[in-house]
This record gives sequence, C-alpha cells and structure tokens, in this order.
Amino acid sequence: MAAHYVQEITSFQPEGPIYLAGYSLGGVIAWEVSRQLQSAGRRVAFLGLLDTCPLGGVPWLFYGLVMMSYLPRRCREHFQKWWALPDRDKFNYLEGRRKALAYWWRNNQANPDPVTVPPPLSAQPPKIQGYADYYVAVATSFRLKPNPGPASIFVSDQAMSGWRWYWRHMARGGVSFHPVPGGHLDILKPPYLASLATTFRTVLERKQAAAGTLPTFSGPPHAAPAK
Repeated sequence: MAAHYVQEITSFQPEGPIYLAGYSLGGVIAWEVSRQLQSAGRRVAFLGLLDTCPLGGVPWLFYGLVMMSYLPRRCREHFQKWWALPDRDKFNYLEGRRKALAYWWRNNQANPDPVTVPPPLSAQPPKIQGYADYYVAVATSFRLKPNPGPASIFVSDQAMSGWRWYWRHMARGGVSFHPVPGGHLDILKPPYLASLATTFRTVLERKQAAAGTLPTFSGPPHAAPAK
C-alpha cells in the first residue's frame, strides 16, 4: 500500500517537498510512505499522524512502558464502576473482566502470520481469523522501521501517553506532540473537528514556511497549502 501511494504521489509531484498525513491506521501507512520517499532521496517536509499508535512489531520494552501507564488507570476505572454497582451485579462484572483479560492475553501471546497477499480487486477484503478488519491484520503483521525525518503527532484525549516514548525513538528527526480534544473516533467530527483543524493548520503552515512553500507555492492543487 505504501509503495502504491509513493508511486501516485511522485507521479503528480515529481519534485519539491512533500506533505503527508494519516489518521489512525492511515498514519501507519503515511509513516512508511514517508520512509520510502526519503530513501528515494525525496524531502518530506511534513509528516502528520492523527491519533496513530503502532499496531504490531513493537519491542516489549516500549510495550511495557505503555502498559505501565495504561493498566493502573484502567484498573482504577473498573474498580470505580464495580464499586458503584448493586451487590447482585458485582460478581458478573468481575467475571466479564476476567474473560476480557483472558482474551487480551491470548491475542497478545499469538504471533500472527504476515499478511502479504492483497485482496482481490473484485471482492470484499478477505476475512483474517482473529481480526475484524483486513487492513488492521495487515498493519499488525508489519513492523515499522525508523523514520529519518521528523513527525508531528496529534493526540486525542484517549491516546495512551506511553506511546510517546516509542515515537521519540522511531522518529530520528525529532517529534512534536499536539493535544486535540475528543476521543479517537471523535476528532474528525463536530464539534471537535474545528479544534483539530486549527491546530493542524498552525503546525502545517509552520512546516510550509520553513520549506519555503508558503505563500509562494506554485505546485499542483493536490499539494496546495491548507485553506
């Protein structure tokens, strides 16, 4: 997928700095697109990840750092919910959490086979056992490689702060974090979209000014500065 995007981008912008962004899983793809472009000698002036977390191939050290900040908070939230329940419902709630923990443990112990075959063009994406979405299965079996350039990461209210250690390690050109209001599924919807757009535009215009493409940009409309 990343190689396809690289081909499309360079076909309409054969020279000059390139600006990329991706939301959620799209951020994982944009990261690899950026890496491939820079390996080919192209300049990526902006790489924006909108509430993106790596899905697979994360070293246990960074995964442990994420869980150290995530699990205590989740346990506290579940305890508060359990405490507020009527006595007759408390056992069922604990049993449900036990099953959820067992499911999480099994999935994280598994080592899924890499998904390398694209889906048929004339059919729906194939079903991969253990995954609800074909593209999540693809990304989970892919291990991100370090990116030589910088990255700008826009984080929602639900983003786990532990992933910042991993992105700092992977973005060899430096990384900046920009909080935006709303949950992961909300940041691209009203009323949160306006805040994201304002923050995104500010960061993007700084990158465009640094690259000398604002306000004298004369390239194709696909890569025009944000309005």
